Amino acid sequence: MILELDCGNSAIKWRLMDGAGLVVHRGRADDLESLIAQIVDLTEAVSRCRLVSVRGLEQTKSIVDGIRALGVRPEVVTPSAALRGVVNGYDDYSRLGLDRWLALVAAFNRCRAACLVIDIGTAVTVDYVDTSGRHLGGYIAPGLPMLRRLIVKHAASVSLPDLEREALQSNLAPARSTSPAVESGCYLMLRAFLNERLSQADSELGSSYRVFVTGGDAVIMNAHPKVIIAEDLVLDGLALALP
Repeated sequence: MILELDCGNSAIKWRLMDGAGLVVHRGRADDLESLIAQIVDLTEAVSRCRLVSVRGLEQTKSIVDGIRALGVRPEVVTPSAALRGVVNGYDDYSRLGLDRWLALVAAFNRCRAACLVIDIGTAVTVDYVDTSGRHLGGYIAPGLPMLRRLIVKHAASVSLPDLEREALQSNLAPARSTSPAVESGCYLMLRAFLNERLSQADSELGSSYRVFVTGGDAVIMNAHPKVIIAEDLVLDGLALALP
């Protein structure tokens, strides 16, 4: 079995793969302690561990040490200028976030065509890859959690717990109370940003390209006809980086 870990800014996603490449178990943990609790009974079957982290060196080291304490030695992916047919588009390739890099590598290898790769999580990233596998660059913007926190920080009458209990509304008519008004406003801002990036893709990538969306709030793009929701895009890229 292979244990794969995606250590993002807000949570740690993990999955356990069998020898045929099928997902046997998966989960999501808020911190190292809860991760260990979820996987401790599975590690006897683990022969290998792959890990990607966008956290700082100390936090990443803590996670690696925690996994090692279970008798599993993680292999940690590092930046690269090119991988699996994709050329990193940053001036300094080591500065491109590893989650973005692995996601766009996985997307291109899935379709072998021009693609727009969107990750909607704590932050939102948008990246363009042309038909030859050349990364053209991208954008970073706040996701819904960041937008909510920004409102809370500057508006004392709004509380984060109230916002976190609000579901995205299917009816985006003007709200009649503060929490749904904030939630709808943040949602509409994010959706407008993403729709504009999709419009730009025609000029960057031509008329024929794929759109891959991943991340905790990928559902925002569900209704778009071109979108392919790819839940494990970063982990799929991790498997390509450390085959």
